[in-house]
Amino acid sequence: MTFKLKKGEKYIFASDLDGTFLTDFNSSLHIDSYEAVRKIQESKNIFVIATGRSWWWTKTLYEQLESVDASIHFSGAIVHHPNNSKFEEFRSSISQIIIKDMVKKIKIWDFANEVQAVGRKNHAFFSKGDDLNKLFFNCYEYIISFSNKKINPDDLIKKIEDIIGDGYMIRVWNFLAGEDKSQIIISPKGTSKEYALKKLSDFYGVPQKNVIYFGDNVNDLEALEWAGYSFTPKNAKEIAKKAANEVLDLTNDQGAVPKKIIDLLK
Repeated sequence: MTFKLKKGEKYIFASDLDGTFLTDFNSSLHIDSYEAVRKIQESKNIFVIATGRSWWWTKTLYEQLESVDASIHFSGAIVHHPNNSKFEEFRSSISQIIIKDMVKKIKIWDFANEVQAVGRKNHAFFSKGDDLNKLFFNCYEYIISFSNKKINPDDLIKKIEDIIGDGYMIRVWNFLAGEDKSQIIISPKGTSKEYALKKLSDFYGVPQKNVIYFGDNVNDLEALEWAGYSFTPKNAKEIAKKAANEVLDLTNDQGAVPKKIIDLLK
């Protein structure tokens, strides 16, 4: 059954960026992206960026698209509305004290290639040999990149949970097929794109059934399953394809998402 919009009803179009709304070439906008957002605005619907990236990285794209609605960052750790001061901004971070305690108890450099700490205005990269205790800000995400040959992702998650407890979201992000690298991404509990979309659904007065979501990876799973209807581009991870209602015929590089939005709004 082909999904169609109902005349006279209001919708939220929410999209992930990397691998979904953006092309792989320099993480750039597909030419049809501008028309898609313009058509959403002309039809009095809402366009929401829902990304794992920070606001300070996304801001340029937001302005290029002349977007005017709320946006989601760090996979739900921040939900804000740069154009509406009445919107109650949501932020949730992990204390640097928690992170430093974990670093102290886990010998990260025995298996990690790189560590990243992402905060509101800071993004710190640590390479092997750096002092991880030099972290000076609370984190929206703490990312450990490692080789699966050195440690099993499930074993690492168990070690982390034994130290910091279950009050955090811990996701495994696998790289391309054939590579042995993975990332563990630690986020505050409840900071999913699904939770963020629920907040925006309430704020805009748009029911769940009228929330349309586009995503391609593990941090999109909850949103793909929760949305009234969801799509993934052809290049999406298999786990995301299984969570979505529909897999598009085109890839992100071919403009799958903006083309679908334009088609839905005809």
